[in-house]
Amino acid sequence: MAHVEPLSALIVAGGRSQRLGQDKRKLRLWGPAGPTLLEHTVELARLVTADVLVALPDADAWPNLQARPIADRWPSCGPLAGVAAGLAAASADWLLVLAADLPLLNLALIQTLLAVPRCAHALVPYHQRWEPLVALYHRATLPGLEQYVAVGGRSLVGWIETINAQQWSPSTHMHAFTNVNTPADLRAAQAWLAQQEEL
Repeated sequence: MAHVEPLSALIVAGGRSQRLGQDKRKLRLWGPAGPTLLEHTVELARLVTADVLVALPDADAWPNLQARPIADRWPSCGPLAGVAAGLAAASADWLLVLAADLPLLNLALIQTLLAVPRCAHALVPYHQRWEPLVALYHRATLPGLEQYVAVGGRSLVGWIETINAQQWSPSTHMHAFTNVNTPADLRAAQAWLAQQEEL
């Protein structure tokens, strides 16, 4: 294991992929015999912890996923619901949260994030904007998250701004924050991965 402090990981995989036109979690960007994008993200998480959870609405469709499936905490709350469920179900106090639609995410960025000294209950990268789905959250943030939702909060970034999160500005691996929301995003990710294979 690359990380000695107790750590759990959560893959947030509840997106409906409406703009992409297909289920992004099932994309096979590493060839027909390679993993799906969701499986790839789970494999990355398993390199740093054995306790990997996945928040997704259709766990029955993923019987062989090497992770613990969990249900979102509340309907219609987006990623907030998944993060809350992960914080409640995690075996460790610290939870590494990763989005399931980041094909360029890599172990080097994750390890760099984990190595940052923490002085708050949330460590969130900031690269032109907050990156709340490649971040670390402590279980102590759960009561505040529940309260934020109870008063109508629905924005993950909005919640982060209420908890005095520690901001981290990565100096490398910025491409890893690229997600796949549209066909153009998908083509760009495929081109980048193909270029890496040629290097």
